[in-house]
Amino acid sequence: MKRRAAGYWMPISILLMVLLVGFLPSSWILNFGKSQSSPEFKVGSKAFTENVILGDLVKLIAKSENIAVEHQAEIQGTQIVFQYLVTDAIDVYPEYIGTIRYEILKDRNIVTEEEVRTAMLERFNLVMTKPIGFENTYAMGMLESRADELGITKVSQLASRVNLSYSLGQEFVEREDGWEKMSATYGIDIPKPNGNDHALTYKQLESGSADVIDIYSTDSKIQTLDIRVLEDDLNFFPSYDAVFLYRKELEEENPQLVKLIKSFEGKIDNRQMINLNARCEVDNKFEAEVAQEFLSDQMQIDVEIETPSIVRDIFKNTVQHLDLVRMSLIACIIVAIPLGVIAAKQKLIGQAVLGTIGVLQTIPGIALLVMLIAPTEWFGRNLVGTKGLGASVIPVVIALFIYSLLPVVRNTYTGLTMIPGNLLESADALGLTRWAKLWRIELPLALPSILSGIKTAAIINVGFACLGAMIGAGGFGQPIFSGVRLSDTNLILQGAIPAAVLALMVQGVFEIIERILVPKGLKA
Repeated sequence: MKRRAAGYWMPISILLMVLLVGFLPSSWILNFGKSQSSPEFKVGSKAFTENVILGDLVKLIAKSENIAVEHQAEIQGTQIVFQYLVTDAIDVYPEYIGTIRYEILKDRNIVTEEEVRTAMLERFNLVMTKPIGFENTYAMGMLESRADELGITKVSQLASRVNLSYSLGQEFVEREDGWEKMSATYGIDIPKPNGNDHALTYKQLESGSADVIDIYSTDSKIQTLDIRVLEDDLNFFPSYDAVFLYRKELEEENPQLVKLIKSFEGKIDNRQMINLNARCEVDNKFEAEVAQEFLSDQMQIDVEIETPSIVRDIFKNTVQHLDLVRMSLIACIIVAIPLGVIAAKQKLIGQAVLGTIGVLQTIPGIALLVMLIAPTEWFGRNLVGTKGLGASVIPVVIALFIYSLLPVVRNTYTGLTMIPGNLLESADALGLTRWAKLWRIELPLALPSILSGIKTAAIINVGFACLGAMIGAGGFGQPIFSGVRLSDTNLILQGAIPAAVLALMVQGVFEIIERILVPKGLKA
């Protein structure tokens, strides 16, 4: 009896080891046993070209002084990237004074630059630098040809043109200093437009499906698409001088990095920023290349950057994507199969379990990610070894875990409840205990259905994980979102095609696993 019990330890130990490794990020697995590098700092940026360039400027100037800084680029939305800063997931990111006033502080009594700076320090222990030198305010724009046709030069003239179509960025629609206040100020009495991705608004304007869009005053597309910037004749839009926000503790942790961040104060004017944006959006340069050129030409700082490589980028995105899918799927298997067993064995509880998981499945993916981002302080700093991973990867893993529960729980439930009654009666006749019957008879018979549910969950996770790039978790969504922002089809395909190939590979792997584990007599 002891020998038989001892025989179980080896497979159980291997299973536990596989599960443990499955929860670890690739950075831990690949770097196991290696000496730790110097403390790493992190700069963030929002999901538009200008912000990414500014983030790369900080990264590269830090690199020139041998300070290890990583750039977590293209985080969607002000509130998300700001949440990352206050929870120490990042150390610094570029922001705009108007956005700080209306979206972060939400206090119209705070007006001057110095009042904003003082409020940020007192409320959030964050330091705001002096302006970088350019202002990127919101404005309303129309194609020159369409504006000429209608004789529109000012925002106030939009009020009398109720049949115009609008395409507005999601953030502009919802923010304090956005559409609702602006339309009320100018008397534009039309239904509130639906929010859109900012990069897509330009495509709709260019195609003629939209007459008016919101624009940033330093957008290069103002020139390339021949857009008329409508005069803000009632002076609605506040100052949007660009600044950097950083954690106060950074002044003690690395004063040299703070000095480098402040070296950009007053260095970039509006004309220069428009040209930098154009180098990316018109000349198809990478943001890091543009930042490198600026540092060399304007600040006489030479720093090397990695030569862009599609193969290296695809490999990196593949590792990140597999991390998200692997960690969430293992958690799902551990939780969902027992839930499916409970649902099959306890009818009343089972209906509640299936109903609850079904409701969770109806939550929109983007909404779920945003809800999970809010309590990032629950996950802590340096939770799994890489600074900021808890704030970006863990919420995505939790979301993927939630979405993968239903197919595994449902298929486990279905597999157990569809076992023919005569087989169960035979098990009872053999005098097997309840647990022995479950492990030796029921679960093996239900295995084809369970594996089918796991396979479905894995394929769903491969697709849904692309949304993780919205909050900086990387993966194949990163080139897709970058491609949409830069109107670069090749970048979009660089994410979309590998994601589709990975889904097919996952399906193939589970087909092989099913052939190995499922006895021939149970195969359909």
